[in-house]
Amino acid sequence: MRSLDMALVPSQDGPKKQRVARPVELLCLEDNTSQINSTVPIDEPLFKPSVSVLHFANYEPFSTVEKTLRFRNSDYVARRIKVNAPKSPYFSISGPKRSASKVATGMEVSFVITFKPQEVREYAVDLVCCTEREKFIVPVKAAGFRPRLSLPRELNFGAAAVKSTLAKSMLVQNTGACIARFRLSCDVPEFSASPSEGVVHPGQMATLELSFSPQRVEPYEGRLLVEYLGGKKTVATVLLRGMAEDVDVHLSANSLQLEPAYVSLQSQRSFKVRNASEIPVMFSWKQFSDSGEQEAERQRLRVDLERMQQLEEAHLEEALARLPPSEEEESDGDLSGDEGHVSAEARAARSALATKYRHLRQALEKDNMVFSDDVFEIKPLSGEVRALSEVDVHVTFRPDTAADYACTAYLDVVGREERLPVWLTGIGIGPKGALSYDVLDLGDVFVGHPYAYTLSIDNKGDIPAVWRLNGPEDDSFAVNRRMVP
Repeated sequence: MRSLDMALVPSQDGPKKQRVARPVELLCLEDNTSQINSTVPIDEPLFKPSVSVLHFANYEPFSTVEKTLRFRNSDYVARRIKVNAPKSPYFSISGPKRSASKVATGMEVSFVITFKPQEVREYAVDLVCCTEREKFIVPVKAAGFRPRLSLPRELNFGAAAVKSTLAKSMLVQNTGACIARFRLSCDVPEFSASPSEGVVHPGQMATLELSFSPQRVEPYEGRLLVEYLGGKKTVATVLLRGMAEDVDVHLSANSLQLEPAYVSLQSQRSFKVRNASEIPVMFSWKQFSDSGEQEAERQRLRVDLERMQQLEEAHLEEALARLPPSEEEESDGDLSGDEGHVSAEARAARSALATKYRHLRQALEKDNMVFSDDVFEIKPLSGEVRALSEVDVHVTFRPDTAADYACTAYLDVVGREERLPVWLTGIGIGPKGALSYDVLDLGDVFVGHPYAYTLSIDNKGDIPAVWRLNGPEDDSFAVNRRMVP
């Protein structure tokens, strides 16, 4: 048998203030003593334990370990204390021979806690201590083999381009005495860790991959949570820091005026996306100026889909209600509930409608909402710009009518928090048909004598001119058409 004097187990994080034991049950002081006055506050026990938690460590199976637990009388008169036997086959307690004797003010009484483990694992029991006024508890704990990963206190990612992903590897070693089964998570969505779960044997190492994906230009701070699985679950934390910044990615032109184009023809111009940073960046052309407007449009489309589905379902139910009952309905009696009274045709129609809108919703959620316009076309819509290089972007203008056109496209690029706008303008030119003269003056004519005059239409443009001639309302005039190339 080996005897150990009880001492406060030091914390790995430095000295901490000892936790004060609190009463768990108050007793009637008059039933136990004639000294009913006390200077000890009611929220504190009359006897102060030497430690708030009694720890056993570094023990061996089938050994016997003893520790001493002392209680000091904090009152101004002599008091009694009793410690009940622990409800555990692995712990026992022995106290002074005269357990009913009082302890003088300011003096201590000692109890010996004997621990007889059968294996190295976690043990715990509560010692119930009874004074003349209250009951309070002193926890007793024995630590078994525990895993321990060599984690740093802090990991700083430094500066990262906004909307990019910066990854760092962290090599950890299991310095504990048993297998470390752990789960990784982060309390801030901009930080992520992989693998989500892992196993490291004692003395071996593992690589953890940590990622930082900021979406706004601002400093970030979070925690990596390492939860040890199996037995008593404990969580270790690593402080994560990072800073997001804009990089030098810009457009060679903020506005682009395309050459006027005839209807059904096209014109084209180009500009550049320039990357003056040290990292490659991905880009895509969007329809909206920011993600907030984009998600608002997506939500509006969700509401429209819901309303359209309700209308179609109502029309379908009306159509099904007008159908005469078929003989097949009687053969579906093996179905449960109301389905046994619904025809196969009605079930198929409802299923087809539900499938249709389910696919539409899936397509809406997957839609990246890239730039789309009936007149302007941008190529490429997405791509990558390597470090210290540029990419040509071609804009095609195809007017469908003679009018002035304008729209804005937004470049969503890694490294810039805000999307970069480019203003596109163009003029559509219609057919250029002209008459040989605007006014035909016949002068003085004789009644009943026919006169013939020729009026020509000239096409002065580069596209065919489709025309239609509306004859005069007066029957005195007749128009004959003759095409001349």
